[in-house]
Amino acid sequence: MNGRQRTVTSNALSFVEVVALAFDPVPPGENVIFDVTYRRAAPPKTEGSLSPGETVHIEEGTIFNVTFTDKS
Repeated sequence: MNGRQRTVTSNALSFVEVVALAFDPVPPGENVIFDVTYRRAAPPKTEGSLSPGETVHIEEGTIFNVTFTDKS
């Protein structure tokens, strides 16, 4: 995540789990918005974006890009 390799034991990750892996600590604030994209995930949807409440099935080599903005 964000240039760092992470090892997970699950075959799926939720939006919240991906954000937590990318940022420790997760930036606080009610106006913070996260953008999560992925590629090289498990079929059938091997790339796309992840929204709150969604999960993605992963496999070895899945790549996530996570950014945030503070819409203050």
